Amino acid sequence: MAIVLYAPALALSQTTGLNIWLAVISIGVICTFYSSVGGIKAIIWTDVLQFTFILVGLLPATIQGM
Repeated sequence: MAIVLYAPALALSQTTGLNIWLAVISIGVICTFYSSVGGIKAIIWTDVLQFTFILVGLLPATIQGM
């Protein structure tokens, strides 16, 4: 499960220039806070939004691949 923290932290580190360990800790704190405050409802809505983005991106990729 470390990749769940490391991948977004790596992207954050590359775009902002933050130290990678500071980015990992920041991502962990943000995700924990978001999950604690919003609860399961916030997590479900985030998953729905992410699925929508994936579906919207998959359609043009499928058409381009044909």
